[in-house]
Amino acid sequence: PQDADGVLCPMCLSQLDRDALALWRWDSARCEYVELQIPMDATPEQRRHRERGARVLCPDPLQSLDEHYLPVDYVRHGRPVVIGFVGATSSGKTHLLSAMVGAIEAGDLTDFEITSRPLDEAWHHTFVEEKVRPLLEQGKVLPPTEGKIIAFADALLMGTKNGPHRPVAFFDVAGGELSRGSVSEQGVKTFLEIADGFIFVVDSARLDASL
Repeated sequence: PQDADGVLCPMCLSQLDRDALALWRWDSARCEYVELQIPMDATPEQRRHRERGARVLCPDPLQSLDEHYLPVDYVRHGRPVVIGFVGATSSGKTHLLSAMVGAIEAGDLTDFEITSRPLDEAWHHTFVEEKVRPLLEQGKVLPPTEGKIIAFADALLMGTKNGPHRPVAFFDVAGGELSRGSVSEQGVKTFLEIADGFIFVVDSARLDASL
């Protein structure tokens, strides 16, 4: 598990120092990340506005992966909670995660006095448009998770109404990746080293009738 006060990159396990990491923003015109420059005399409100959607570049000193970025709020609210969805291909992991995110979007957690917001608006919007809406609004069957996916599927900042909030990152990894014997050098299963919990998904149709 991660150190209580430290934040590790879930993709390469590098230590992330929130005070030493520069901020970056995706430049759609240049199709690349550019460093975010914020004037020293910016007001707190101006700083928050400019930092919305910003990301940090993981230092990855071992260069185990290509350049990868994390939402800035991933390193600003204490140790994140990492949850992995585990199961064979076509077991329904993506459907379950999408249904859960859809329920959160609908405000179902308010009954438990839990609040949440996306850790990264663009990332969350993509997941909702590609997974949640097709499943819940159009009744579509979602395709299996692609192999070699090393980033979390979605992440939320969650907490009680008047209490602290922590990042919660959800990993949905292709079943074929998890069934391989060795830990992937490409980082596909690296998050397993620091996962706080797993949700195991089983297709009941594949269970032995004698069980």
